[in-house]
Amino acid sequence: MINAARRPVLYLGGGVIQAGAGELAAAQEAAVDGLRLHPDSATLHQYLGNLHASGGRWEEAAAYYSSALKIRPADASLLSSLADALKSHGDLPAALEALRQAAAASPASADVRLRLGAA
Repeated sequence: MINAARRPVLYLGGGVIQAGAGELAAAQEAAVDGLRLHPDSATLHQYLGNLHASGGRWEEAAAYYSSALKIRPADASLLSSLADALKSHGDLPAALEALRQAAAASPASADVRLRLGAA
């Protein structure tokens, strides 16, 4: 038998299945349960950020992306997601700074360079 308490990916997988079925509240609950057991899982923090972003809850999304970045500070994907959330929430200076950090973390990323040029 698989012990879900030892594997944060199982909470993520359950959340993804529930989200795919349109059960966003259940998906969020599964991810929060996983986060209680695995507070150092950047992936679960990121997933919760994504869930909040998909619901237009930008401030909450930014908080989860920021938490994930404490665990994986040079992750260009997380920094880009944070920039999106901050921009959508109306904090353009912070969004631009997150994009600059993403560009520094991944200088070869055409997507980050393009987004930074459009900012």
